[in-house]
Parts: sequence; C-alpha cells; structure tokens
Amino acid sequence: MSSDQLTVTVTDGFVPVIDLSSRDSAHGRAAIAEAIGGALRSSGFFIIVGHGVPQQLIDRMFTVTNSFFKLPEDEKDLVASRPGVSGYRRAGGTLARSLDQKTPPDLCETFAAHVTGELADEERDKLGGQWASWTHKNIWPDNPADFRDTWQKYMAAMEDLAADLMRLFARALDLDLDEEFFADKFDHHGSSIAVNYYPPQLEPPLPGQIGDLMALWTGGRWVSTMHRVANPADGDTSSRLTMPFFYLPNHDASIEPMRPFTDSPAVERFDTVTVSEWVSRKVQKIFS
Repeated sequence: MSSDQLTVTVTDGFVPVIDLSSRDSAHGRAAIAEAIGGALRSSGFFIIVGHGVPQQLIDRMFTVTNSFFKLPEDEKDLVASRPGVSGYRRAGGTLARSLDQKTPPDLCETFAAHVTGELADEERDKLGGQWASWTHKNIWPDNPADFRDTWQKYMAAMEDLAADLMRLFARALDLDLDEEFFADKFDHHGSSIAVNYYPPQLEPPLPGQIGDLMALWTGGRWVSTMHRVANPADGDTSSRLTMPFFYLPNHDASIEPMRPFTDSPAVERFDTVTVSEWVSRKVQKIFS
C-alpha cells in the first residue's frame, strides 16, 4: 500500500474503510480516489468516515425516524404510500427480485422521500412517463414534530456528500477525467432516501452495492455486489434501522459503458438505457 493510501484507508479488507477527512487538499483527493477505485474494482463496497455530516444531525435522524416507526399502525397509515405519493410502507420489496431471483419480501417497514417530492405538481409532471418514485409527492407525518425538518436537512447533507463522491469517482476511474465529468448527469437528479425498519426477528432470513448503474457505466470494471441484511446474534431481539440514500442521475440521462471500457467482454452484458427506464424496471420487480 502506498503512503498516500495510508492517510485515507483506515482498514483493509473486502470492504475497506476510507477516511474522507483529507478531501479538501489535492494530495488527499488523489489518495482517496485511489482507495475508492481499488474498492470498487474488488468488492463494490466501501465504508466512509470523516465525511463531514454532523453527528448531531445523524443522531436526530435516527431518533425521529425510530420514533415514527414505533407509532401505532393506524397513525403511520395516515402517511401511507399510494399512487402519486411516497411515504410509509408496511412491507418492503426485495432487491433480489430486480435480478429475477425469486425471494420473499424483505421483513421490514419503510418510509421514503425524494428530493423531487417537494416540487410543484407541474414540475414533477416533467420528470418523464416511466413508473418511477421521483414523480411522487412527499407526504410527511405530523408526529414526531421535527420529522420533516430533520429529514430534509439530512437529505441535503447527503446530496452534498454524494455530489463530492461522484467527483472522487471521476478521479478514481484513472482516465484523467475532470472531476466534474458526471456533473451534467446529476443537475436535476431524482435522488431519494428510504429508511428500513427491521423489527426483531426470531428466525434467520433467506439470502437475498455501488449500484448497478455504475457497473453499467464502467462496463463492469466496477462491480455491483448482491448483499443482504444479516440477522442479529442469537438472543438479540432488538430492532434496527438502515438509512440508504440513493443518489440517482437525472431521469432522462442516457447511460452506456464509457468508451475506454467498451472493449471489455463484460460490456456485452449491458445495454444503453435511460435512468428512468432502468430504475422503473428495477422498482417494479422489487415490489412485484
């Protein structure tokens, strides 16, 4: 490992831990990008620390969201997802179905919101005719009182962080790209956050990632690895929350393998597709 990597990579392994705290310097960004590129060519996963998102905001996000999921069912159902509206779901989908693997639904409740969900109806109508969640309006619970404010501030922090990660991704490809290479694909992005609440489980679940789009974009050079939520240790009956933020490109962005990777045999697996087509297919399978 180079000395540069030592300044950013806290833990080696299949899923390395990468410290972003030096990303304000050119030297630090180069080292971080090198570490990211290595992780995405192997496992497709990495953990970040030193990301700059305030711990107080993270703690508030967990607190208000956990409080919401502990509410009575009839109160949560007031903000249930329905046609044209994104909110609470009593049951999750399953990622494996998006890859045509037959599995039961995930054993979790969810609440989802979208950066486009605050737009006026006429603005969301411009986001394409595909079945896609970014065309949905957000709906917010009145209880906890600071739920909406906390979620919106957390989504804004995730947007800023994700945008900078994309700049680092451009460097990580080692193609001498400008850091803003991906920027025009995210200038009206349809990103979302979907929190999963896993109640206590008494039996192991069935087996079920950068995302699949980055695998397509890089012609398979970067991998998208199937994953699942592991059951707690025997005797642990606690509930859990996961808070994935999905940084999605513009709905009308066309994604195809980047030219330097088009000679790769893996490229044959990928077709050129718009983001709305890609996401719509996956989401319909997940919740089918």
